[in-house]
Amino acid sequence: MLLLLIAALMSGPPAASTRVDLSGLWRFTMDPDFRGNRGVVRCEIRHAGTAITVQCGKGLEMKGSLRKDVITFQSPPMTKDQIVATYRADVTDGGRRLVGTWRLVGGLLNERGKFTADKEPRQPR
Repeated sequence: MLLLLIAALMSGPPAASTRVDLSGLWRFTMDPDFRGNRGVVRCEIRHAGTAITVQCGKGLEMKGSLRKDVITFQSPPMTKDQIVATYRADVTDGGRRLVGTWRLVGGLLNERGKFTADKEPRQPR
């Protein structure tokens, strides 16, 4: 019995990936966006276990992960200069909000910015 109690205490709380489901439509507010302006874009996040897939518009699929309360995802190289967009955000508000930073690197680029993302409510069918 004592061994079971010790094992339960050592396992700690469940990871965020098992507590929240990030799957759904999201509204990303980029400040600035990749063109240097404040911009808004809708993206779909698919979440399974710790794996994350993000697709904005009809653009490239970005792959990443959710570890504890941090989501990271990255685009595949987008040009011959190997430009890659990388995102990192804290998951807040019970899995309904992301607050983070982005970085665009490749060729001569090394740009950075901030973003927030809010999960859109599910629409009734």
